Amino acid sequence: MGIFLLMAAYVNLNDPDPEIWCSAYLGSAIIAFLTGLNSKKVGPHLSVLVPIAVGTLSLGYGLFISRYITEPVDRLWDFFELEIGREIGGCGLIAFEMFFCTMTLARRITRLTSIASAAVAVAALYAAVFLQPAMNQKEHAEHCEGQLDFLRG
Repeated sequence: MGIFLLMAAYVNLNDPDPEIWCSAYLGSAIIAFLTGLNSKKVGPHLSVLVPIAVGTLSLGYGLFISRYITEPVDRLWDFFELEIGREIGGCGLIAFEMFFCTMTLARRITRLTSIASAAVAVAALYAAVFLQPAMNQKEHAEHCEGQLDFLRG
């Protein structure tokens, strides 16, 4: 998931508010990589409070910006067609990864948790690369055009 978060930071470089999203994704990627090192007993010690705090902030920010959804959303797809919907989805991905990091650092990790994290990372990567152009059809946000074309071949 750390690699996906790095890619998300790159994609958001041309976002209208890159300082928020690039730092959120990059910080989360660093926490994910440090968690991996900690689970192998190498690298600097990372307190379990770090991913808890970042995950909580991410969830809180997602709830805060959800008040800007101004039109009815009948289907999940309609939600991700909105820029604000994609931002809330990003908050959810960060929060999920921080939950996974917390479980890893607290030594409560299970095989099922690892599989769930990998599945979310693969699904998010697939959505970002292959579904993102369709997600942008409604609002045509210029900063969302063509960022991942190099991955589509």
